[in-house]
Amino acid sequence: YHQLHEWRSPQEIRNLTSIAVYRRPGVKEKKAIRNAAAVFLHGAKFELSSTMIRDRLKRGESIKYLVSPAVERYIRHRSLYTRGSRKKKAGT
Repeated sequence: YHQLHEWRSPQEIRNLTSIAVYRRPGVKEKKAIRNAAAVFLHGAKFELSSTMIRDRLKRGESIKYLVSPAVERYIRHRSLYTRGSRKKKAGT
């Protein structure tokens, strides 16, 4: 979350939704709080990141059990994070 400012349309994301942050091992909460409110979730620690998911998809590996079935369908339907992918706009 501390890199949200590097995402596409970060202010629009903040305006449209609440941000939930699940801390990863080795990342301090203070570093993740930069300039925005977020809900911090607590629970068992496990290593998972959006980069890991993107890399697995680029290599043609499964992301089952890493994301919900609905998220996996959305990613695959829009061909996100795959070689030669073209991002489809919502509603297409």
